[in-house]
Amino acid sequence: MLLCDFSSTAPISKLLVRDSKTTNYRDQKYNISAPRLSSRKGKKYEVTVQRSDGRKKTVPFGDNTRDDFLVHKDEKRRENFQRRFAGIKKKDGSRASDDPFGGSYYSTRYSW
Repeated sequence: MLLCDFSSTAPISKLLVRDSKTTNYRDQKYNISAPRLSSRKGKKYEVTVQRSDGRKKTVPFGDNTRDDFLVHKDEKRRENFQRRFAGIKKKDGSRASDDPFGGSYYSTRYSW
């Protein structure tokens, strides 16, 4: 039994970033796995993130009930999404889309 409805999910091969990568955030190095389909209810994709201090986390992202840019290809919707997500702040006041341990980081870079 599948936990997610993948009818509006673009294939992994169409994601804007397909490979594993490394990034730096707040003086920490993060190793990010290649995205894969998520088994979590309500989510499309997931990545595994490992910080240089050994902390590891699986981060699900993407709402499986909504189309993303990879499905609809509407530039205006993409622009609106990017603008809306750029305004989301964490409790400390930093942008949520800059934190590799959060889902908005991957939504803005992988599927939008």
